[in-house]
Amino acid sequence: MEAIPVLASQGGGRSPRIADAKQIDSEIKPIQDLGAELLFLGDVAHPAMLARLVNSPPAFALVKQAGAPGTADGRDGRRTKRL
Repeated sequence: MEAIPVLASQGGGRSPRIADAKQIDSEIKPIQDLGAELLFLGDVAHPAMLARLVNSPPAFALVKQAGAPGTADGRDGRRTKRL
């Protein structure tokens, strides 16, 4: 992190403003409070087809529907036939 301003100036750019941990936490907490999961490009959970796009978002929040595969309520999202 300390090298970022130096690297930016060497590349002819200006140094980006780097958020501190408190600011980052204040932005992440509301997302987590919604039950969303943050996915980042390169994460195992990041959708491979989305990652292949030229303009793929480097990060996004995923909110799962109740009953969807992998949700905490244990249902797998499949429809079942009632007898």
